Amino acid sequence: MTRGGARTGAGALPDLDTSVPGVLFAIGDHTWDYGALATIRTLGRCGVPTFAMVPTLDLPVVASKYLTEAILIPTTGDEPPDALVDAMRRTCEAVGRPAVAIAGDDESAVLLARHAGELPDALLPRVAPELPAQLASKGGLATLCEQAGAPTPRSAMPADRAEVEAFAATATYPLVLKNPEPFSRLVTPGVQRTTRVADADELEQALTGWRPGAPLLIQEFIPEEASQDWYVEGLFDDDSTPLVVFTGRKLRAYPVSTGVGTLNESAANPQLAQLATDFVRAIGYAGLADMDWRLDSRDGQYKLLDFNPRRGAQFRLFQSTAGIDVVRALHLHLTGRAIPPGKQIEGIRHVVGLQDQRAYLAGRRGEAGNGAPGPFQRGLVERAWWAADDPKPAVSFGRGLAAKAAGRLRR
Repeated sequence: MTRGGARTGAGALPDLDTSVPGVLFAIGDHTWDYGALATIRTLGRCGVPTFAMVPTLDLPVVASKYLTEAILIPTTGDEPPDALVDAMRRTCEAVGRPAVAIAGDDESAVLLARHAGELPDALLPRVAPELPAQLASKGGLATLCEQAGAPTPRSAMPADRAEVEAFAATATYPLVLKNPEPFSRLVTPGVQRTTRVADADELEQALTGWRPGAPLLIQEFIPEEASQDWYVEGLFDDDSTPLVVFTGRKLRAYPVSTGVGTLNESAANPQLAQLATDFVRAIGYAGLADMDWRLDSRDGQYKLLDFNPRRGAQFRLFQSTAGIDVVRALHLHLTGRAIPPGKQIEGIRHVVGLQDQRAYLAGRRGEAGNGAPGPFQRGLVERAWWAADDPKPAVSFGRGLAAKAAGRLRR
């Protein structure tokens, strides 16, 4: 974290068990995954050996001085489950000793929960085997919200055009289209990306490439002018008791309205933290949780949009005065060490470099939801790629962008 460009800490580094490594799992292409880099850095700075399952060695995270070893096992997400579990098993064997397992995406979170018994060297929370898959599925999440009484926008998972038309006929525009399932989003996406549509004509256009039967979620969209976007990041024990819970706001996103947060700010919100904790207890979840909530000013309700059964890419936004984030908390918890008490540090900003510049410029062009603050952040700042104590990943990221741009120019 930096303060006006100079590195500053969030307090003393917690005392993690450095005899137990951390191993990061990911399925498919994670070239631009700054969450992977943050995971390796946060454990490595505490002296914990770190390992990462990667599809290629040409990744920014591989350049980190805090990565002990990159374990090269390419995957796409289209492999049979047995093959993916075997890839995870080989990753554990390469580490060579029990290690705290960290899911880098929904797919790996689902596999770790379903096949925990087949991965004895992966230290994991004890969660119901199918619960992460339900949470990562947009349709499954909607069902769990209904059962638990948690507010969520109205949605449907249509099987054909008739069901699309039936939902749209009674829905309130704008709507948003999403790829609802782990794995299928990687190989057979219903839409190329999360897409907002303002009316029936835009809906028809957005569905031009959709094949009936392909997984698709249609959801009522809460407009920017009537909403605030919030995160909840937490760790819950085997009894669904919160060990740490943090909250913060998404200030800008790219693509506008429907994309990932490019500028986020930590802010305590006890009401939302309690609402999220109540939901976790109601469904009996254990482990890391990254949730997206939207405050709907039309009825004053926080509505749950997404529940990622893992750490979020922006998790370093959330830190305590004891130097705790959710990944460090997970390592402490699974190695039997106490999580030191501390208060959430408010006002930290997490910035995703060039994507935030694009988001800011979109705001200047009048696109809703992406206005002030300005494009350059000062104060307590966590940057997605750059770190003064570990600069090589940012250099690698820059080279990757340059190569991508050169490839476009050659076409």
